[in-house]
Amino acid sequence: MFLEGIITPIPSELIVPFAGHLASLGKMDLLFVVLAATIGSTLGSTVSYLLAMVLGRPVLLRYGRWIFVDEEILDKADRFFAEKGRFAVLFGHMVPGVRSIISYPAGIAKMDPKRFMLFTFGGGLFWNSVLALIGHELGSSWMDFWKMMDGWDVVIVAAIGLAALIYLYRRWKRKNNWTGT
Repeated sequence: MFLEGIITPIPSELIVPFAGHLASLGKMDLLFVVLAATIGSTLGSTVSYLLAMVLGRPVLLRYGRWIFVDEEILDKADRFFAEKGRFAVLFGHMVPGVRSIISYPAGIAKMDPKRFMLFTFGGGLFWNSVLALIGHELGSSWMDFWKMMDGWDVVIVAAIGLAALIYLYRRWKRKNNWTGT
């Protein structure tokens, strides 16, 4: 889960339920599964957060124009994370796709490190508990459950991506005073 926290394609949605399944067979302890996954994801997310805290803002100020990010947007992100960052981090760690990237905007906005780690741990604890319990309760049929759910994570990420594109388009349109006529 450490590697998932630093945006690598290692899906907790498969690993943690499988570990929960192993716990149902008595090969692992369920509490250990949840805590190990949560600590690993918290540490990985913290690495991403620290990288973004140190490198993020200078890099975005220099190259952000290519993705429509400027100082005004970064200032808004700073205000957002100062006011609502704890909720974004907490709930972001429960959403596929968002979980592996939420650390970057939190780091760029220099969210308080203690709060970041607390809410990262809390969101991860909830998410990993749910996944481990699904694997534990479904037993050997846990893979059938994930096959049935296959694709929903893509739908969620696509919806978030579409919302981001619409936002960027509207911002570009407003910035260029484009009327469309």
